[in-house]
Amino acid sequence: MRLLGIAVIRFERKITGERLRLRLLRMRDLFILRSTFRPDLLADVGGVALESFGSPVSLWRWFRSTFQVLYLIERKSACGHSIMGFIGLYNLDMGRRAFLSAVLFDPRDRRHGYGRESVHLLLEFLQKAGVVKQVFVEISKGNLPSLTFFQDVGFKIQTAHSDCLLMAKKLAKNYGAPEVKGEF
Repeated sequence: MRLLGIAVIRFERKITGERLRLRLLRMRDLFILRSTFRPDLLADVGGVALESFGSPVSLWRWFRSTFQVLYLIERKSACGHSIMGFIGLYNLDMGRRAFLSAVLFDPRDRRHGYGRESVHLLLEFLQKAGVVKQVFVEISKGNLPSLTFFQDVGFKIQTAHSDCLLMAKKLAKNYGAPEVKGEF
């Protein structure tokens, strides 16, 4: 879609997979998130202070100032859906690149394929919609589980800094999407 000559991408409200769905964050989710969200999971992320999560409003501000697009990861169950984490895009440069961050709140949910399915669902949407050509992740060198995970889903190390690795994945060209000119 084009608006005033500018390519516009509509992010889907819900992206549904086999066991999970990704759903755009809503303000009313904050009360549920605040009760289940463990900010200590993000303590190693630069610039995140634990005080950032003192109230639902401060949590909302942090999400909105950090991510341009944020999906909640919800597990399907007989009782409906339960929030188990989030996956978001930041430093989004439409038609070119985006950075991705994914978090599962409960460490017991890891190594069950939920992260893989979440990343796959989001990357598939980005590719089909022609949102970006390349997706990056930044990982602390000491975070071996994340490094292994992102390598397993097709990301390759691009550069290494003193304490951080930059990994990238090129999305296959989608011939149904409009061509976006530019360089990486």
